[in-house]
Amino acid sequence: MKLTKKQFERLVDKLGEERATTAIEILSNAKESKGYKYKSDYATFATWVIKELEKREAHGSGNG
Repeated sequence: MKLTKKQFERLVDKLGEERATTAIEILSNAKESKGYKYKSDYATFATWVIKELEKREAHGSGNG
């Protein structure tokens, strides 16, 4: 995962620590299992990871 300390802090400010950790897990798992590569991991949160997090929360599936 390529996040600067400042980017991580902004993510935590936006989502809270638990949700930020889950979002990081979602992106990390996708990158590992599907070979995704991004120029900016931080920007990727805005494009699809947060939407996926919210979808999982709505369906009660947590980070699984």
